[in-house]
Amino acid sequence: MEALESRLLLSTWRANVAAGDWNNGANWTDGVPTAAEDAIFNSTATVTMDGKPVAKSLAVHGAAVLTLQFTTTNDLKVDHNIDLQQTQNATTSLLITANGAGVKGTVSSASMTINGADKTGSSALSVNANTTLAITGDLQTNDYKFTADIGGTLTAKDAYFNGRDLTNGSTIALTGTL
Repeated sequence: MEALESRLLLSTWRANVAAGDWNNGANWTDGVPTAAEDAIFNSTATVTMDGKPVAKSLAVHGAAVLTLQFTTTNDLKVDHNIDLQQTQNATTSLLITANGAGVKGTVSSASMTINGADKTGSSALSVNANTTLAITGDLQTNDYKFTADIGGTLTAKDAYFNGRDLTNGSTIALTGTL
């Protein structure tokens, strides 16, 4: 009997969609991600977070800036990892915002990793007021330059910033909760 081949389940945000709704299947290469699929962003996008969006993992690659914009109070549940994958001399960014009176947004994930092809790139994370990034496991920068602007709340079980103090070009600006 032959073994079944392994297949990755993923959906990539379409590069020609600069702004759109997470739950619109036309914005994705393979429809709206499910809890069993990876959500991949290779280009800059502002994504409206309505309903109850989910993904197995969330990856932001290259010089992409991903803005998750909550317009109603809800959560994005990422079952595994959020990965910011830097490229040479570029900044990869994840911004979490809430728009509207009383609107609150939460992104929850099992872990978050900052990686790259080399050490010339950087990553930026922004968690704005009325938003939360809740990591139930580890937040690791893996010796890559990392900037965080926390106006909302960032929680993590453990945080590894370059395995040492924030002296390798990394900064955290805190006005909310860390």
